[in-house]
Amino acid sequence: MAAGISPIGNPSDKGSPSDGDDTSGGQSSEKQPSVQSHWIVRASDSNDFQYAPIAAEMLLRASQTDDIAARSTYLLSQKITAGHAALALDGEQLVGFGYLARWKDNTVSHSGMIVLEDYRKFGVFRELKSILMDIAEREFADCDLISLTCSPAVKKVNEQLGYTVTSLVALTDDPEFWKGCQGCKNFESVNKPGSNCEVNSLGTRCCCTAMRLYRHEE
Repeated sequence: MAAGISPIGNPSDKGSPSDGDDTSGGQSSEKQPSVQSHWIVRASDSNDFQYAPIAAEMLLRASQTDDIAARSTYLLSQKITAGHAALALDGEQLVGFGYLARWKDNTVSHSGMIVLEDYRKFGVFRELKSILMDIAEREFADCDLISLTCSPAVKKVNEQLGYTVTSLVALTDDPEFWKGCQGCKNFESVNKPGSNCEVNSLGTRCCCTAMRLYRHEE
């Protein structure tokens, strides 16, 4: 979805709720055999702040061509140093990233997810999701997990992890979540008069599929 790119360095930027659908399922270029064995995925900690501007630049570049919004370095630094992010690393190189965002109605999204093209198709995206699920279980055990995606590959991974498709209205009613969609490149086009895209609780339209992992009885 987006009219423009969220500015890097804006302290108030909460980013887009999207899973970053360009990251896991795209066709990759020819890869070296060593790529598959050299990367690791782990939770971030307070010593990993140096990866914030790198992740912000990765997301900014992706936002210009894919269905994902840019995020500020400030926001990503907060998430990383709080231990609410997952890092995929090949040595010291950041090759994949994602973070958790908690919303007011006891939901948590996996946001800002991205994997460098040469590292796709090796399971990096799924490992990022698994680490984020572990963090959420430890720190946000009372929350359901939610996802917005335009990617069949992301949808498949979500379904394997227990997510089910739901309506946009049933996903969350937190306006800050939906305001994040304004940083997606499709936002203006899907909100033009005559659009048949689904309406969310904020009253704007979204072209993504809503998915939710219910972890508690209602």
